[in-house]
Amino acid sequence: MAQVTIRSLGRSSAYGAIAQIWHIGSRFVLTPLIIAKLGLEGYGVWTLLFTLCAYVSVINTSFGISYSKFTAEYDAKRDYRSLAQILGSGMMLIGSIAVVALTVLWLCRLPILRTLRVPHDMLPQAGDALLVVSVCVLVRMSVGCVFQVLAGLQRLDLQYKMQILASGIEFVVSIVLLYRGWHLLALALGHLCGQLGGTGVAWALCRRLCPAIRISPLKATVWGVRRVVSLGGRFQILALLNLFFQQGIRLLLSGFLGVSMLAVFEIAYKLLALGAAFGGAVIAPLMPAFSNLHASGSHGRFLSLYDRGSKVVSLVCMPCFAFLAVFADQLIVLWTANEYPLAAWTVRWMAVAMFVNMLTGVGTASLRGRGTVGMEVSYSVINVAICFVLFAPCCLLWGYRGSVGAIVTGLIVGSVWFLVSFARRESYGLARYFREILLRPALAFGPVIALAAALAPVLQVHMAFASRRVGALVDVLLCGILFTAAIVVCGWFAVLSGADRAEVARLLTGRKGFTLRGLPDDAGEEHPTHGGVSQPATGDQLG
Repeated sequence: MAQVTIRSLGRSSAYGAIAQIWHIGSRFVLTPLIIAKLGLEGYGVWTLLFTLCAYVSVINTSFGISYSKFTAEYDAKRDYRSLAQILGSGMMLIGSIAVVALTVLWLCRLPILRTLRVPHDMLPQAGDALLVVSVCVLVRMSVGCVFQVLAGLQRLDLQYKMQILASGIEFVVSIVLLYRGWHLLALALGHLCGQLGGTGVAWALCRRLCPAIRISPLKATVWGVRRVVSLGGRFQILALLNLFFQQGIRLLLSGFLGVSMLAVFEIAYKLLALGAAFGGAVIAPLMPAFSNLHASGSHGRFLSLYDRGSKVVSLVCMPCFAFLAVFADQLIVLWTANEYPLAAWTVRWMAVAMFVNMLTGVGTASLRGRGTVGMEVSYSVINVAICFVLFAPCCLLWGYRGSVGAIVTGLIVGSVWFLVSFARRESYGLARYFREILLRPALAFGPVIALAAALAPVLQVHMAFASRRVGALVDVLLCGILFTAAIVVCGWFAVLSGADRAEVARLLTGRKGFTLRGLPDDAGEEHPTHGGVSQPATGDQLG
């Protein structure tokens, strides 16, 4: 039976960060090659294909959450027979839906691609690439459930290793086929090879880790279908809303402004993914952990994990997004070998919205661990409503910049509403949240960020180099090293408490932490109070 420990969460987060860095790093190398070989329009078409398939794979998002939650729960009970019925039922149900939906999408591909303003000369290769990408989606929606099973077994580190493997295979195959002149089909076949390789190894690891788990559609039962639908169905509305927000804006950009503007937005969004990578790695293992804690009925331990997770996300994401905003121009030149001022402008405007949005991740992980979606649905409705209501008029009045403004407004308003509502629901003091999670890191990092923004135009060492890309690399490395050193020093001494520093040292040296289950029950805990709200356990209690 898998146990939840601070060390296991830290291990999963560390591997998650590595996986995110590798995935984004490979895209950083691959994206300029795609633009060089296929042009900006070709890159926009490639993005559009994934956007179309996302409307089918959204089903897998909601049921994937149920796989992870059920695995964590039934592994704790050692009831692997019931778990096999749930997993098998999900594979059969979702796989069948995927086959039907993807077939309809492929048959209607030409009118859909024409409507979204795909250039006429790209329609044949776009249709072939869409077919291959559809097969990849089918793999993820059926046998790909093994990744969520690994997450439920508290082994997200293995899941991330398989993602690194899949991304590496995709990277190599895509580059080879691109240089052989396979165009969009090169990217699609590379993605397929990565998916098949990573999923196959993940299956072998899951069988080795927990031989009692049987994952097969032949295990499907009526009871299993009811169980997986009862929970996955609750998350389906949420998944659809998130899809409409994330992919809908891409369709709107393509429909209103063309695939070139979609490509510009995608460049900025992928750059912002660097800032989200480390925070996402912290958040990813929390849902199974929260599910475990909710099952034990310990509100004090829940508050401890929520407090610690929120603080780490803030400490990691704030300087990351700030660095991206300050050095957006240099990073884009380093990445693509071209200047895209609109993409750099997008990064600066969206950095704050993305940071606030990342803070909601710990709360949403808790809600999903509990199996409730009401508050998260309301949060998504606010995001979608504001963005879609403002998008058309803002786009018509101010073009691309107006559309980005609509997206930023929706993200910030929705995220702030969620943070306030969640804190009130869980009796977590808003004053404490503002002070510890936002104000304290901002005061510590603010002078460093302000100094970097002031000196960035002055420290342009790249002017001495003939190559803009080499010069941008020198600028980013020089400023990045100084910025990182200053941030680490300020965070270590001005933000982290003595208990936090001791816990970080304990994790870095590999000392084993106590399990979260082993903490005292709420009845026996004595947390200091402030304003009538019980405070989280100390770092020593957690680690």
